[in-house]
Amino acid sequence: MNDRRFWVLMMVFVCVGGVAIDCGCGDGDDDDDDNDDRADDDEHDDDVDGDDEDDDDDETSDDDISGEVWTDTVSGLMWTIDPAEETMNWAEADAYCNGSVYGGVDDWRLPTISELRSLIRGCDVTAPGGACGVTDDCLNAGECWSEVCWECVEGTGPADGIFWPSELRGPGGWYWSASLVADYSGWAWAIPFWGGDIDTYDMSLDVYVRCVRP
Repeated sequence: MNDRRFWVLMMVFVCVGGVAIDCGCGDGDDDDDDNDDRADDDEHDDDVDGDDEDDDDDETSDDDISGEVWTDTVSGLMWTIDPAEETMNWAEADAYCNGSVYGGVDDWRLPTISELRSLIRGCDVTAPGGACGVTDDCLNAGECWSEVCWECVEGTGPADGIFWPSELRGPGGWYWSASLVADYSGWAWAIPFWGGDIDTYDMSLDVYVRCVRP
């Protein structure tokens, strides 16, 4: 083989090899992002917005709120989904709600009896507008309370026997309201949600606490 033919064949070999090297020896990374990981180049580009995509908006501030609070579309009030971890007397309950932070806000408080009553589901006589006369405008036990406030059938509420919305969690025992009994010192109005009743309760005793806002 003459020298010229030898060098021509060598040049073809080198060119063909160079093309193969150029096309087939990449590292798999698209080089459009700032890492060397090929697994996320096409599916998980570095443009991450921080939203958990579990809700219907582009905001990040409320992504975890749904686990802590719930807004009643009937009353417009926002409630803590879970009650306080421990039962407490009335004064402790009032301080607890005033000092709580849920959903990134700190204007929580103990609900009035009308607000607490707005949570009742499944018992018409104690639900808002029912025959039981106890409201924020009528807190005198002698005048406002009657046995009709006891007429719910215990354990027959729509939320596994409890007389409140299914969105709420916790024991169905007694819960404090902020409303004091006008004619009976040392007592406040409260609701045992397992029974759906409205009644008075000794403020020195410990019961459950659920906070509300605004």
